[in-house]
Amino acid sequence: MKKLSTILACLLLTSACVNAQLSRFQYSSEKMGSPFNLIFAATDKATADKLSKECLLLVDSLVSIFSDYDSASELNWINLHAGISPVHISSQMLDLLLIAKKAYFESNGAFNIAIGPLSILWRKARKLKKIPTSDEISVTKKIVNFSLVEVDSAKQTVFLPLKGMRLDFGGLGKGYIAQVVSNYLITKGINQSMIDAGGKIIMSKPINPNDSWKIGINLSESKTAILNQKLHLQNCAVATSGDIYQFMYFKNRKYSHIINPQTGYGLNTLRNVTVIAKDGTQADWLSTACSILSIKQCLQLVASNNGEILIAEQKRTGVIYYKSKGFDELLK
Repeated sequence: MKKLSTILACLLLTSACVNAQLSRFQYSSEKMGSPFNLIFAATDKATADKLSKECLLLVDSLVSIFSDYDSASELNWINLHAGISPVHISSQMLDLLLIAKKAYFESNGAFNIAIGPLSILWRKARKLKKIPTSDEISVTKKIVNFSLVEVDSAKQTVFLPLKGMRLDFGGLGKGYIAQVVSNYLITKGINQSMIDAGGKIIMSKPINPNDSWKIGINLSESKTAILNQKLHLQNCAVATSGDIYQFMYFKNRKYSHIINPQTGYGLNTLRNVTVIAKDGTQADWLSTACSILSIKQCLQLVASNNGEILIAEQKRTGVIYYKSKGFDELLK
């Protein structure tokens, strides 16, 4: 199922030359099941076209590492060897695994990339339009334990010790890939850019030095409506998690594609979470973890990572908003 962006980038900028040398260029391509958008300033179209192709090739190379939909991916090679033997991994895979390990312990297990077996179980459930049985969930939960995963930085290997274990980068991969692309542009001298990987948005400096990137936030349970105020950001990342696009109904109850690894069930709290953080990987996993944790835990976790958060939770009486102390300062 394609997942469209849960954040709308509202760019109130002209396409005219910013100065005598730099102009704004925009590119879009379908990647990872949703639009992958590149906006940056470059000296000329030939240079911009070349850079955009390089960025999209970089995305493809990373998808071939982290995608569990690609049977030939490095991730699926790791999963195939669960309970059998350690697997030598790429530097990119090691990097992301170490980030995932940090996120797992900081979130007290709410963010858990060992969620793979439950992800498979719920994908099947959505196709059959029937939730898994309590016995199926109970059995599957036994192998959803990231603390057992053995990551050896020195040997550059990973081992999933239990047969049937599976890693899933669904709440981490897009943010990481978008951040890598942003970093790549900087190495090429492009310091004014925005990368949008299906709602995981990375921003460096704005194209207009007197302005900022303006990011709209979806209203709770809406695909198109956004808050009247917009975020004014630069040199940071923003990610939103919610159940707007991926969910299922069973017996009049809504189950999100985001699974609580501790219960084994898809979330049924109607919550939209927007996180602003220093980089795309951090914003991505924080927004996922904060879809699961209590409001108090969410605010504490994001604060400990020097981020900002807005949570919109749908109640019977209406939408209730919870936000960090500095969030309003970024809204205009």
